Amino acid sequence: MANTFPNIGVEEGFSQGYINYCQVYAKTMWMPLWTGAVCIPKKIFDIENGFKPNLKLGEDFDLWVRIAFKHPVAFLNKPLAYYNQDVDVKNRAVGMRFYKPEEHMLFTDYDDMMKNEEFRFLFERLALYSLLPYYYNKINKEEVKNILLQIKNWKRHEIKYFVYYKILPKGVLKKYFQLMEILYQVKTAIFY
Repeated sequence: MANTFPNIGVEEGFSQGYINYCQVYAKTMWMPLWTGAVCIPKKIFDIENGFKPNLKLGEDFDLWVRIAFKHPVAFLNKPLAYYNQDVDVKNRAVGMRFYKPEEHMLFTDYDDMMKNEEFRFLFERLALYSLLPYYYNKINKEEVKNILLQIKNWKRHEIKYFVYYKILPKGVLKKYFQLMEILYQVKTAIFY
């Protein structure tokens, strides 16, 4: 398997310094912080009460945004750690798995943080992308509906999400993504 360097949303030539976590993350949707490559004072970890044990998806996102919201984030733009993704997709937290609201970071109450426009934009981008399978499979319907209702300005996001959520019927959307998955599997079988 080839090494892939993440496209972290820092400016070209950025080598080190403080970053705005939400802005950087929202640019490319690559998490700038990764649990295996972060150093934080234990005091800050304890103040933020660490990882939320009930979360099965997004526990790292949840902790890093809570920390970044209150503390400066220094970033060293150098590959110093490996993130090995050779685990079978069936055994990973991501993919076509569905979680109860209390297990998924998108259903966490970020009310105070949502007042910050940079956090709101990042959260909305993550929600529009990640909630699609919940939306067209009608899972956690009320929670998904409430999150979508909180999106203030759909024009800030890619037009495809407006089409997915506001124009296409859920059945058509589901068939579309099923077809895309089949095409991806065929492509993977042929070229890899």
